[in-house]
Amino acid sequence: MKTTHPSLQSLRLAATPSAARRTPRQSFGSAMHQGLVGATRVAQQGLAVAAPALPGGFVASAALAGLSGPSLPVSAANPQLQGQRDLVQLQTDSSLQLIALQQRIQEETRAFTMTSNVLKARHDAAKNAVGNMR
Repeated sequence: MKTTHPSLQSLRLAATPSAARRTPRQSFGSAMHQGLVGATRVAQQGLAVAAPALPGGFVASAALAGLSGPSLPVSAANPQLQGQRDLVQLQTDSSLQLIALQQRIQEETRAFTMTSNVLKARHDAAKNAVGNMR
């Protein structure tokens, strides 16, 4: 003989048949992939906006463009890509010229300082000699 608790006798369980799933199944991997593709696209767009203000920013923009797939054919015949290469070469040449100019200015500064020190020492020696004669 089965005995049940008196409060459980009035409890009824209603069961309904399960319904078909309304939302499509999506795996965690595909959700992560979509998130990474979206983040890459946002970073690429942000870098494309900031590239003109950053030195060499277009190189990073081109690298990010490679992550989402080549939007430009990578060949020397592409005028945009060739223009970017020319700009990189121009920036490199300008940097080297500036470094050479800085080195020349430093050499001139050293020579001026040395000459100034020699003349000051000569002047001080002459002044002391005159002062010793008195």
